[in-house]
Amino acid sequence: MEITNHFKKLIIIDLILAIVMLIAAVFSPQEYSDFTIDTLVIISETTWIVVAMILVFLYFISLYLCYKFNSLGKNIYIITFVSSLILTLFMDFAMTGLEYSLTVLGGVVTGMIIYMMLYTEIKDKFK
Repeated sequence: MEITNHFKKLIIIDLILAIVMLIAAVFSPQEYSDFTIDTLVIISETTWIVVAMILVFLYFISLYLCYKFNSLGKNIYIITFVSSLILTLFMDFAMTGLEYSLTVLGGVVTGMIIYMMLYTEIKDKFK
């Protein structure tokens, strides 16, 4: 039961981090945003924005479903994580220190969530 509470707390922490990261990105200096958009290699700016919005939407949906221990949420969570990694392989980023720190912390929390979903008794709750 205690591990279930820890898992749910991690989901809430991940949600809070995602919201704070979105807010930090909105208030990021314009030069950083321009640099990131200008370095797109494979896809256009519009396509990148649409794909990013879809991934963010799916990410929030997956957090809710994982909180409710829905197996679809686990699959969507992992797919959005891997898709985000693939998308960022083709980009260069300019970030503030706050954005970078939040990104690293978000990666750690995401790794903990995925580990718990796949290798602890939490995996049995996803049916």
